[in-house]
Amino acid sequence: MSPSDQHIAIVDDDPWIRDLLSSVLKESGYRVSACQSAKQFWDLFDRHPPDLVVLDLNLPDEDGLTICRSLRSKSSLPILILTSRSDEVERVIGLEMGADDYLVKPVFPRELQARVKGLLRRSQDPQGGSETPQKGVLYQFAGWRLRNDDRFLISPSGEETELTQGTFRLLRVFLDHPGQVLSRERLLELTQGRPSHPFDRSIDNMVSRLRRRLSKESDGTALIRTVRGEGYRLTAEVVRERSDEQEAIHSKDRPPVQKGSSVLVVDDDEIARFSLQSLLESLGCQVWTADRGREAISRYRDGGIDLVLMDCHMPEMDGYETCRRIRQLEQEQALEVAIPIIAVSFINPSERQQDWAAAGMNDFLEKPVSRGQLQGLLLRWRPEYASAIGPDGEPSLDLHLFESLHKDLGTGFPPFLRLFLDTLPKRLAQLSLAMEQGAYSALISEAERLLGGARSIGALRLAACCQELIDTVQADQRQQDKQILIRLGDESMIVEHALQRHLAILAPESDTT
Repeated sequence: MSPSDQHIAIVDDDPWIRDLLSSVLKESGYRVSACQSAKQFWDLFDRHPPDLVVLDLNLPDEDGLTICRSLRSKSSLPILILTSRSDEVERVIGLEMGADDYLVKPVFPRELQARVKGLLRRSQDPQGGSETPQKGVLYQFAGWRLRNDDRFLISPSGEETELTQGTFRLLRVFLDHPGQVLSRERLLELTQGRPSHPFDRSIDNMVSRLRRRLSKESDGTALIRTVRGEGYRLTAEVVRERSDEQEAIHSKDRPPVQKGSSVLVVDDDEIARFSLQSLLESLGCQVWTADRGREAISRYRDGGIDLVLMDCHMPEMDGYETCRRIRQLEQEQALEVAIPIIAVSFINPSERQQDWAAAGMNDFLEKPVSRGQLQGLLLRWRPEYASAIGPDGEPSLDLHLFESLHKDLGTGFPPFLRLFLDTLPKRLAQLSLAMEQGAYSALISEAERLLGGARSIGALRLAACCQELIDTVQADQRQQDKQILIRLGDESMIVEHALQRHLAILAPESDTT
């Protein structure tokens, strides 16, 4: 779904902020409705429900937290709340009332665009971020019970309490990971589907509230313990019951590895983390971050990591020791293929090559890291990313659209790709022939057909080339036609190479169906 198909509501009584946010999101291609009051928003919601709402918590006619709670009872649309830097309690309550994320004023345009894009993507893919609750599941732990269907927590004495969305998600994450130490960042990933922001301590307040609730009928044993310098751990044994089976979840169990690829950035400098994350995401990567070695190891244990960028010089446990421990875990798990771990440092690589190589690292990047350096790294170590990167570093395949199509088509996905690959050379030949003969109507028709096919598989750069060719022909700009057709051919080769790689990966899957 393109931004132009997505409708965003901005609810803020400050006209300057309202206009700023509206212009930023309109520039990104979204349809935007600006509301200065709760009444205006509810009227809009009844007439034209938005796909996402950006909600200020301090409105004149109705409290934003009340709107958040009412909205969550009616709809699952993403809610991004706006709050001041000093209102941490307000942020926590907003998240507990069902908000999906928050932004602290003053709002920076790039951060707003990234948050909105991420929330919309996760709303279209329910499996992203935290896991979707399973119907008919009942958790039992230390005399307590939690029902997934209706979010009711039942105490040992039988008292039932309906939990808020935020508290329910947090408790369910602990119950799905008993005995595991979960860092603040990991808790935010699993409860809200996003990495933490610098100095973000909202999760600490939510854990404190949950602890107080669970301590009402306890024997003095802390069910959620703080592990100094690392995070939080649920100490109770958990039993998960279903309608037709019962299974114990033990501490050694790990959450299922999510399908897809991701890069873990480990650096104690929040500016360096943000910079690497932004560059990698611009290259089509999914990125998680950790600010210290122990947190990186915990994130590795959860699975789903395909590449690690490791700062060499961190407090407590440096990058070399962290890498050694990850390699030790890989040996214990008898993994056939080790995850590539890349050393990142300000020091010239030749001066410390023995150190990072001895620790088990595969490659080295010298800070500051450029986008071109990261592109080269991906070309060396992650071919599935490389296959999606065009000549100027922009993704040739939108991996989110590509994976979504894979889910929708299932076993029909490989034949669909082969059909596109089979027709691609014919389309290119017809375009060249029409160009040579000056048959511009036929040229436009063929370009439109290729445009539709490219969009359907997420080949957005190829689609953009097709659209540019159509526009120049219609504008009678003949001197540019051939140049664009050459670029279209080059982009087609990149897309063809990318799809062939994906088909090679999918071949075993399709052969067994």
